[in-house]
Amino acid sequence: MFSYNLRCVVLALSVTTALSAKAVASEPDPITADPVAFATRIQLSKGYAISKKGVEISVRARNEQSQDVSSETYHLVRSTDAAEFVLTVQDRARLAAQQAHILSWMDAGIDVDGAFSMQINPCHIDPPKANKPRVSIAVRGDFESGFYKVVDEMRLSRLINKSIDTLEPCGTS
Repeated sequence: MFSYNLRCVVLALSVTTALSAKAVASEPDPITADPVAFATRIQLSKGYAISKKGVEISVRARNEQSQDVSSETYHLVRSTDAAEFVLTVQDRARLAAQQAHILSWMDAGIDVDGAFSMQINPCHIDPPKANKPRVSIAVRGDFESGFYKVVDEMRLSRLINKSIDTLEPCGTS
């Protein structure tokens, strides 16, 4: 059985926010998610955006029998829709290969412990419009299920665990 924890991490700020067990239980499984369909939507308060550093996801799994680890990080890019971040063609192939490797462990009856994380790098548009900006994040693992909200209107400062005054202006990062 593959178990995983979903964490949203703000890139370059090294902050982790654990989500509730309820969100994890309903979340698409990163090992069976369709790499072509995988996407995320990030909504920020007016005056805030995702910087050029963008969004990354990490998938990590450990074979409990041999202690081998499969750990990969994938960079998401804006889709033609612009509201979504998706895997590059190369990263779709890499994720599919990693999923197949992890599934081979599971098919052999080996316990697998894993983690899925998302990293975002927000910035502000001068001048920022909201003094208490909020963020919502939704993830899609396949085309049929649609997007599942994993962060709902959380204060951005709480997610990054820092004052929003520390964010760089968009275009500089």
